[in-house]
Amino acid sequence: MLTNKNNSVRVIFEKGASAELQDLKNRELEPQALKIRAQNNATIFLDVSERGRKDLPPVDIRLSSRNNTLFLKDVVRMAVSDFFLVWVTPNINIRNNVIRFFSSVTGQIHISTIPEGFYNTRVAMIDALVIALNSPTVNSGILFAGSPDTLNPTCATITGDFTFRFDITSSMIVKGEPLFNISQDQSLTLTKKVGSINGQYTKHVSIFSRQLNQWRKNPNTSNTGGTNTLLFRLGLENQLGIPGFQEEIVQNLVWFNFKPDQTLSDLDFTLRDQFGEILYIPSCGGGSEGFDWGINLITET
Repeated sequence: MLTNKNNSVRVIFEKGASAELQDLKNRELEPQALKIRAQNNATIFLDVSERGRKDLPPVDIRLSSRNNTLFLKDVVRMAVSDFFLVWVTPNINIRNNVIRFFSSVTGQIHISTIPEGFYNTRVAMIDALVIALNSPTVNSGILFAGSPDTLNPTCATITGDFTFRFDITSSMIVKGEPLFNISQDQSLTLTKKVGSINGQYTKHVSIFSRQLNQWRKNPNTSNTGGTNTLLFRLGLENQLGIPGFQEEIVQNLVWFNFKPDQTLSDLDFTLRDQFGEILYIPSCGGGSEGFDWGINLITET
């Protein structure tokens, strides 16, 4: 269709395909009908309790099929549709509860430890930190006090009657950004800022699977935790030190393409914190009572 300068419209009709062209045996020149194959889907649900041996850590497990049968075969695509995690880890625990500080009174580094537990308010966390710093076993020669920030309720100030500084090698600093977020200022002062206090042990849980990632056409190249096997990452909401269980559910994650000519007879899953370490779960009487997780895999063949 053409328009001239007078805005009148002239329509041009193209000739149709010649009979000779239509009679060509090579019909690929013409539009071809596509036959759509119906999807053949299956759902696989795996629970951590299926790991068999209860002495195996519930955050680093391997599931093997019985009688040499196959877990997965002829799978073209797979997606993680659901993942649940029953959370039982105290926000202050053995991974992040040690604070080291230098005292100008003694000229030495002193070590304080906060008892592991669920601390569900910022005031409770600061109180626990001050008690640990003033512990008689520390004997630093400094009397500490803590006070909330009047302008920012998520922050606080630690004050000493002599100058001090926190040691940046402390686990409470190295792995405490989502927890206390303690000042790393290395000058000797009477006060140090703490915060924003988020009260979390980890902001997310990463789920790794060496077998599944190896089976993918385009394996994930993330090297968190020293591996290239990241399957997906579960973000945890900022729920300050909930003293008990919390459950997180993920749905509608991306599909992964797999090599259909390969088979899979065992699966492995490893859960890691945001620092790349195996997710910490406290041991209760030799086990990890209350901790559970499960994964729902949708497969397409």
